[in-house]
Amino acid sequence: MKKTLLLLFIIAISHNAYIYAQKTDSLEILTKKYDVNSFVFTTGAFVSGVVSKVRFGNKQLGLGIDVNMEDALGLSTTNFVFRGSAMYFFGKKRKHAFKASYFAFLRSSHKVLETELEFNDYVYPIGTEINSIFNFSIIKFAYDYSFFKDDRVDLGVGIGFYIMPIMFKVSVVNQATNTIADFIAPLPYASLRTDFKILPKLYLKQGLDVLYARFDTYSGAILDINIRLEHNTWKHFGFGTGLDFFKIIVRSETTNGNFDFIGNVEMGYTGFLIFAKYYF
Repeated sequence: MKKTLLLLFIIAISHNAYIYAQKTDSLEILTKKYDVNSFVFTTGAFVSGVVSKVRFGNKQLGLGIDVNMEDALGLSTTNFVFRGSAMYFFGKKRKHAFKASYFAFLRSSHKVLETELEFNDYVYPIGTEINSIFNFSIIKFAYDYSFFKDDRVDLGVGIGFYIMPIMFKVSVVNQATNTIADFIAPLPYASLRTDFKILPKLYLKQGLDVLYARFDTYSGAILDINIRLEHNTWKHFGFGTGLDFFKIIVRSETTNGNFDFIGNVEMGYTGFLIFAKYYF
């Protein structure tokens, strides 16, 4: 699925760039605007398949083995969540924008263990009746700049932050809850965006966010690919649909004020989005 989305992303950019090149001579690109909206708000439903893995251990003794959370703890592999975003465009030609978005995967499960598990030096043997909570939120802030913009094409680059609260708790039935990990991962990223007007009210939009960063004994990596098809149906309201592929890996080699675990947390999703938008 990852390769398919990346291929669709490349094909869409190449195809629209070709169409644009064919029509450039006939467009009045200096007298028209691609978009004159100052604010855009979107809200919608996101259906995704989720895969998450964790690995905890002592640095001197080794980090142990990866645990697939969905298989080991019975967490749902398919999630239905609501997500929203807001964008503010400013400047004489609306080439600058601030963006923010939020959604969260909030999952819990109850299962009798079929394999032995070990978290933070505590062993949960086969047959243990266990409750678990694994919450993962994505809060995104960004600044975006359109380095090329006419009546049909809007190309932009951006920088921003992913702020991701992650919480993982397990408990044996009728016993106290054991908090395995509870931290916030702030990760900066760079982005590339390509938007094309393919019909007067129909837009094809693609985005790519990437990151690899290391701070002391903590590191993180992000890959986020998205494709959107949006229709400005009425004066201030429209609709859209799209595909997302996202993957994050967070590693911590020592405990400190922000990270109370040693190990890896890895999470990825591929999903389908339907949304409504309000703009003015």
